[in-house]
Amino acid sequence: MSLRRYKVRGVIFLFCLIFLFPCLAFAEEAVGPVEVDELEVETGGIIPAYTDYQGKIGEYMVFDRGVRPYWGFKGLGKIHDAYLRLEGFYEDEKDQVYAVDLDVRRAIKGEFDYRRFRHWTEHDPLTIRQTTPPFTYFGMSDEDPGTHYTLTRALTKSWMSLTCPRFPNINLHFNYREEGRYGERQALSYLLLNREILADGRPMEQVTRDYKAGATFRKGILTIDDTFWYRMFKDEGSENVFVDGGIPFTQVPRFERYQNTLSARVDLPLYTSFYTNYAWYYVDAKGYPKEGDPWYLARSEEPRINYHSLQTRLSSSPLKNLTVSGYYRYQNLDNEHIHKWYDSDLPSAMTRENHTWAVDAAYRLLRSTSLRYGWEYETIGREDSGLEQVHYTETRRKTHRLSLNSKFYVPFVERKSRLRIEWKHDDTQNPFMNLTYWRTGREMSQELIGMGLSEELATYPPQLTCMPTDNDLVRWRFNMPLSPSFELSLDGEWGFRNFRSERDSQESQWKERYAQPTITLTYTPASNLSTYISYGALWKRTHTSFVPGVSVPYSGTDAEYKDEVHSWTTGLNYQAMPELNFSGYFTYNRQDAKFSSLLEPLADFGEFSQHNIHTWELSFACDYKISKALFANAQFICNQFNNDVVYLYDMNGTGYMGLIGMSWRPL
Repeated sequence: MSLRRYKVRGVIFLFCLIFLFPCLAFAEEAVGPVEVDELEVETGGIIPAYTDYQGKIGEYMVFDRGVRPYWGFKGLGKIHDAYLRLEGFYEDEKDQVYAVDLDVRRAIKGEFDYRRFRHWTEHDPLTIRQTTPPFTYFGMSDEDPGTHYTLTRALTKSWMSLTCPRFPNINLHFNYREEGRYGERQALSYLLLNREILADGRPMEQVTRDYKAGATFRKGILTIDDTFWYRMFKDEGSENVFVDGGIPFTQVPRFERYQNTLSARVDLPLYTSFYTNYAWYYVDAKGYPKEGDPWYLARSEEPRINYHSLQTRLSSSPLKNLTVSGYYRYQNLDNEHIHKWYDSDLPSAMTRENHTWAVDAAYRLLRSTSLRYGWEYETIGREDSGLEQVHYTETRRKTHRLSLNSKFYVPFVERKSRLRIEWKHDDTQNPFMNLTYWRTGREMSQELIGMGLSEELATYPPQLTCMPTDNDLVRWRFNMPLSPSFELSLDGEWGFRNFRSERDSQESQWKERYAQPTITLTYTPASNLSTYISYGALWKRTHTSFVPGVSVPYSGTDAEYKDEVHSWTTGLNYQAMPELNFSGYFTYNRQDAKFSSLLEPLADFGEFSQHNIHTWELSFACDYKISKALFANAQFICNQFNNDVVYLYDMNGTGYMGLIGMSWRPL
């Protein structure tokens, strides 16, 4: 299996990292005494259970029935001049964590990290459960009913830095990262000729690998760094075939990316620094159908992307309490080989040039109060000449940022409070959107008109007015102590975001308002007891007239989407005795969403236009010190997922998990 193969590679690399490089660097010296500063070994058993649907409660937790053991370890020590930290945890074949840190005389530094977990994905049966038997729409069918789709994500990361004692100004650094997703997920396909939607399982075996190598040179006020980065992606889970009358499984194209970044920094007098870098990367996609293949499409080319970027930054502190910085960035993206089989005359809108100028200033008003202002101006010029018919090809965006940070004493409390206020405004001129939907070209429009649709419904209008031109964000963050003698404090965050479209067109008006307050109250009445309670909410309101109807004209329609999320959490920690500690928490989340519109009468979907989800999780834990080095622990976790939209597919479920373990800490 691929997971096993990659795990073996990681173990081999781990041993090389730990033993090979230190041996080569200091082979002439004898190994000194071994010193252990921290050591912990734990083991125990997990007893999971669940009722109803497992997918949501176990989306990121393994709730498979049956008792299973777990084990873990932590260690920190020194071998001669090499410091080593080890950490590992094994709960299940699909849930593992391992990490290693190495430091040899500050000359050789390395880190290794491996993580794996399982993610449960959804399975839509394409039925309506309100009827008996469940109703299935004509033209919809699930080819793989009852199958549980899961993905296992494996992530391996390693980093190494080498500095030769004879050349302390030169540092070599290497990075390796590998991410894999293995399993099966549901794939939906639409057959145009039969007007049919099919669902089936699609295997996945996707791997992304990153290799980085670079060198850093430091001499006096000058620092230069050059880094090369290579990335490779491939998907070997499904073959690149098309089945007429069934579901087409198209393999995700393989691609390679080459990137090089050269940067320099100069530290000048008067607290001034200058930084610049140049980056280039090239992306080449592989695996597109070749001429002669049954699924080959004319004018298809493997896309290739060339990117160049140059940026500079100058920071200085010319006056007391004042810091000023200026920034410029140039970006050039060439994507002439984009795969545009649906319209050969449409230029690539991804090909563009970006210019960004920015100024940032921070001034300390008082000893513990500072004010910061930032301004940014960006222009984006595209080569999509098709937009010139109704729209400018250049997008201009201006951004203003203002923030205040302060620490002050609260009267009668004699302890400091913290306050941060942020404001951000974006003003966008000519936001970009595709001129025409690719499925509604001239030929497609005539075909739809011939089927009886009106001309304004058959011709998809330009999507140029659904993008926001103004964006405002206001946010407050604070921490306030409430008692001079007790650990009673109040933490909170409140935010508001507003999007607006300033266009005169009556065909599409779009705006969104968003607010997110958060408040946390912590109370510590005694040294052995601490409690907390927090509340967070999200309110979102979206209005748009960009909703094409079926029985009504396109313009003049309106739709509103409401989304609310509420979350409550409370917990405590109680040290009953020096050897006995209790802790617990309870979390409740509720999400309500509703869609409403004036698209009479076909927009009245009833229960289909809203959904309500509420989940909760309860946990109790106990830790007991048996002896100086031996500890016992127990924990119980219960969580539940409830979705009121059960007529689509029932995802409700309750999970239980008990944990009993022991740990040994000799130091």
